[in-house]
Amino acid sequence: MSRRANTSSEFLQELRYVTSQNGAETRDFDDAISRLNRRLGLFLQDGAGPAANAFERLGLTARITSGELRNSEDVFNAALSAMQGIESQ
Repeated sequence: MSRRANTSSEFLQELRYVTSQNGAETRDFDDAISRLNRRLGLFLQDGAGPAANAFERLGLTARITSGELRNSEDVFNAALSAMQGIESQ
C-alpha cells in the first residue's frame, strides 16, 4: 500500500493508527491517500487535474513543481501545515 500511495510505510502506519483512533476506517484513509497520489501525478503531468486548484489555493504549486515536495507524504504534510493557517474550517 505504501508504494501505491507513494509514501513511507512508517507514515502510512502512523496515520492509519490516528485514523482508527478517531473513529474513521483505515480503508477510507488508504483510499484518500491513494487518491491524493493519483491527483498529484496528474498535476505533475500537465499542471492541471482535479487537485490543481487546491494546490494553488494552499500555496503548494511552486513547491510541487520545483521538486521540493516529492511525494504524497510531502504534499499531505504541507497541505496540513497550510490548512492550519486558514481561519475557518
